[in-house]
Amino acid sequence: AEEAWSNLTVLDRAQVIATWRQITLAGLTVQQVWDTHQELVPIAKPVPLEEAIKLLIESKRSANKRAPYLKNLRGMLNQFAQGREAVSVATIRTADIEAWLAEHATTPGYRHTWINRLSTLFSFAKRQEWIRQNPCDRVERVVIERKRPQILTAEQAKTCATLIRDELPVALGWLSLALFCGLRPEEAEQLQWSEIDLEKGIVKVDAAASRVRWRRLVYCTPGA
Repeated sequence: AEEAWSNLTVLDRAQVIATWRQITLAGLTVQQVWDTHQELVPIAKPVPLEEAIKLLIESKRSANKRAPYLKNLRGMLNQFAQGREAVSVATIRTADIEAWLAEHATTPGYRHTWINRLSTLFSFAKRQEWIRQNPCDRVERVVIERKRPQILTAEQAKTCATLIRDELPVALGWLSLALFCGLRPEEAEQLQWSEIDLEKGIVKVDAAASRVRWRRLVYCTPGA
């Protein structure tokens, strides 16, 4: 910084000091002024919101993101883009997002999820140099209170298992894996019968089925 300052002419230094004083009197910082300037400078290549979403999904798919995540991401972003598909992603402002959230994200949990999904889109757009600032960075975040997990009583588990056995027996295997083996519901859905060894009481959860992408062995309880 000292070298850069010393290389300035006397006139340049005077202009820097005068401009800095005006910025300070206005209650701003140099960085804020520069950020505002960057937002006002037109983007060389406007990218429609619809195209930006499509390219984001393709990028996430190439990064080996799971299909359920991609489906959820696409669905939420398409909902946000409805009616403005052809609008340039660079024209979306923080105020636009705040107004949309106020109408559609009616609970703290929904608002938290929506901000994350929209921020994913605009972070991608920023990396592609379609925008200069992520408008979600200035959106007020929410604090989510994590409640205690609900644990079924023995009587509730019995009622659930009995109902599934009588009304939907095809789902009894899935219920047993989730209820008595501790598998996540999504993991149990993706298992094949070949991965379940009833004689040894072992369930092989492949990395592709695991939410954390780790292969592991699960030992069945007698109830399972």
